[in-house]
Amino acid sequence: MGKFDHSALVLTCCIASVAAQAPAEGPWLAVVREFLAQTEACGAIGASLAFVEGGVVRRRIQFGFADRDVKRRVDESTIFHWASCTKTLTGIAAMQLRDRGMLSLDAPLVDSCPELRKAHDPRGWLATATLRHAMQHSAGFRTATFPWGGEAWHPHEPKEWSQLAAMMPYTQVEFAPGSKFSYSNFGIVLVGRAIEAASGDDYEAYMEKNVLRPLGMHSSYFDATPWHLRKHRSHGYARGEDGGVRDLGAEFDTGITVSNGGLNASVADMARYVSFLLGASENGSDAAAVLSHDSLAEMWEPALPTGGSADERIGLCFFVQDRAGQRIATHTGGQQGYVSFFYAHPASRTGAVGVWNTSSAGPAMQAIRAMCIETLSLPNSPKLEPKGVAATLAWKQFRLRMAREAGGAVSLVLESPTGGHKVDWARAVAKDDVLEVDLRVETPGKDEIVTQAAVEHSIAVPQSPVARAKIRISLRERGAHYLVEPAFEDAGELQVR
Repeated sequence: MGKFDHSALVLTCCIASVAAQAPAEGPWLAVVREFLAQTEACGAIGASLAFVEGGVVRRRIQFGFADRDVKRRVDESTIFHWASCTKTLTGIAAMQLRDRGMLSLDAPLVDSCPELRKAHDPRGWLATATLRHAMQHSAGFRTATFPWGGEAWHPHEPKEWSQLAAMMPYTQVEFAPGSKFSYSNFGIVLVGRAIEAASGDDYEAYMEKNVLRPLGMHSSYFDATPWHLRKHRSHGYARGEDGGVRDLGAEFDTGITVSNGGLNASVADMARYVSFLLGASENGSDAAAVLSHDSLAEMWEPALPTGGSADERIGLCFFVQDRAGQRIATHTGGQQGYVSFFYAHPASRTGAVGVWNTSSAGPAMQAIRAMCIETLSLPNSPKLEPKGVAATLAWKQFRLRMAREAGGAVSLVLESPTGGHKVDWARAVAKDDVLEVDLRVETPGKDEIVTQAAVEHSIAVPQSPVARAKIRISLRERGAHYLVEPAFEDAGELQVR
């Protein structure tokens, strides 16, 4: 691919950015320069990147062509393939059904997929494999959905469940469920199968009705592109070791693997998804009702280390990273030439979405995701600033104290400026010398009249050897007829001297 005209692109971004006001020009322009450099260096044909703050796309940039042969450029309406980013929406569907009592995350997988009983399982591990394990990539199964074949003329993936079921006797349970993380497309196919069994709908029909439509993702769909959207569909491109580029076309069928990699969507639609993850959907809207904040937070609870970066663990269908005590929910994707990512950083109410349509863009994707997190999101997080003694944090209008009690117990005390607050010590777990605490604080709503004096809310952890506490606080506002959540989220650390 020849040299691309950077000047027009950067100028367009600068003009758009002036009106948006956030983030600061310098950091965004640094990301733009790196995006352009990385994208051109990897030989990508087309790409798009958007930065989200709350419910608004604050910055965006497009590069190159959606269809190189006809010179159709990438624009705001271009539809890309998102591959394994699909898994997170599949997880949300499973949680919807769980919250409605139609599905149990801790039920045996063989209940919803009885064909699994034919798998090779000499150690008897299969009976303990659950839907939760599958969502955490820890159910004991292989990575590939269908590891057989590989000839150029073979279908991209098996098209029907019966094909996968027929190979169950050739499928091995490889390790004890829950004992480790091992990325498994096969496992997420089983989650999709469980969604179908519980809901009575085909996977695509359930997702359209209960996830895509209420989120307002009207340019999103699975597999074959609707006729009215085909003018926006990007092609995928494969770049070989010799530098040559092969056009893979616009359409392909993910078959039975649709639940782990079948989503096609515009960047604008994926930005709507990130806004939902950030809790920025309008109160009372269809989007806000897709899944509760508490259930999303449950999906982002770190379970097992992934073996990637030291701060990354798997949650329920999301990868979660903890940076300076702040949680980031993320996923990446790669299939048929497309390479993609998204992340949501609730502490700053920001996130980003990026996609390339060329197979060589993996390193560019990783670099740009990391730079967006480090440059655009983390610096915009509200900070907990220690004041007074080392064991006290001032947080908004609250004070949080940690003290060593007689006999070695540790107490944490949250002092609120007035009464009327509801404090939920959602989680307090001592691990070695660290106490990990999650607080949920509901503040009085605008319609509530509070006349009480300051109130202390405390929790004690008996006989704990902890020397410090890692604290994550979610602040919510409540009222007689509404609940705004999350209005604010922050994290910090206390040290006992």
